[in-house]
Amino acid sequence: MASKVYTPERVEAACERAIAIHSPLYKSVVSILKNGLDAFPLTPPAGPPPIEHQNIRGTEYYKELLAGGQENVTC
Repeated sequence: MASKVYTPERVEAACERAIAIHSPLYKSVVSILKNGLDAFPLTPPAGPPPIEHQNIRGTEYYKELLAGGQENVTC
């Protein structure tokens, strides 16, 4: 495939994109190459938004505990 029409670099980029979208099929790689999607950078998927709730203490609370602010801890 790389030697006939596309450069090895483009095929490699298309394969990486196909794997990233969970479709590592020959048909997907060909479609990515035909549409030029291999030239666009892969963006990592956004993680879930942080959970906001009054019962969640977060990292600052535990940083204070480690720094010695344990006198205000309630169970």
